[in-house]
Amino acid sequence: MANFTDLNLHDATLINIEFDWVNALTLVSFKLHLENIVIKFSDCTNVCIPNESPCGQSASVNTISQDGNTFKIEMQSGDVISVNSSSFCVE
Repeated sequence: MANFTDLNLHDATLINIEFDWVNALTLVSFKLHLENIVIKFSDCTNVCIPNESPCGQSASVNTISQDGNTFKIEMQSGDVISVNSSSFCVE
């Protein structure tokens, strides 16, 4: 498995977030340059998707981080999307 923080998602555009309740899967889709990237999180127990835009509206990623089983995607809008998951893969 790749290291989440090694993924180079700065300035990637968030396209979509899907949550499959029955299978506890979260799919987060991005556009980076000319490429579509999907991160698939498995065994999700919590997903938080704020859209308050404290720094102004933006669909671009600023930074990503991981704290144990919590994966965080900080948007340039200032919102932080968090996913509690046992693992992830890039598709």
